Amino acid sequence: MVNTSSLKQYVWTSLWITILWIILYRYTNHIAQFAAVKYDFSFAWEKNTPLIPWMILPYVSLNIMTFVPLFHLIPSEIRHLGRVMGLATVIAALVFYFFPAPLIHTRPDYVPTWNYFFQLVFSLDDVSNTLPSLHITYSTQLLLALWPKLKSFRYIYLPWFVLVCVSVLFTWQHHFMDIIAGVVLAVSLQLIVPKLLRDESFRWGI
Repeated sequence: MVNTSSLKQYVWTSLWITILWIILYRYTNHIAQFAAVKYDFSFAWEKNTPLIPWMILPYVSLNIMTFVPLFHLIPSEIRHLGRVMGLATVIAALVFYFFPAPLIHTRPDYVPTWNYFFQLVFSLDDVSNTLPSLHITYSTQLLLALWPKLKSFRYIYLPWFVLVCVSVLFTWQHHFMDIIAGVVLAVSLQLIVPKLLRDESFRWGI
């Protein structure tokens, strides 16, 4: 059962993270298009990675995963998760700005059966910056925050997380090193940023 305090904290946290992501991610992708020097962190074998259309489902399922904290975390834990996700967004944006790394694959114009989902993702997610993958960073941060609370649900969320990680490769959204960098960023912040005191109250603050 979701209590009012958790709901308020979740809505507020989701709002400011979304705004931060839109501003920083879209800006750095725009700047990267005009960068004089661009980087390639992919491996040669990745050029042969097949496009597996149905993998777009676990890819977009991150949007569903972001609702899970609402049912498992208290307000202070949601607030803390928001802070580390926000910090991850800022750090990733700095990497994007100084090390623009375009996608090596050429996106398809049309994907049978799954085209609606692909075009939706393509409209929101540019190809100018790939490392680290914020898709992976956010997924990892969600899993780390939820892991102590999941208990028997771990058998559901762990395979779900693995599918999300694999999906970024087979939807031609990211490369292998983008996944590694995304996980490292999430785990590093989990270890470095101290946890907050677990008060139950909601408050209008980041």
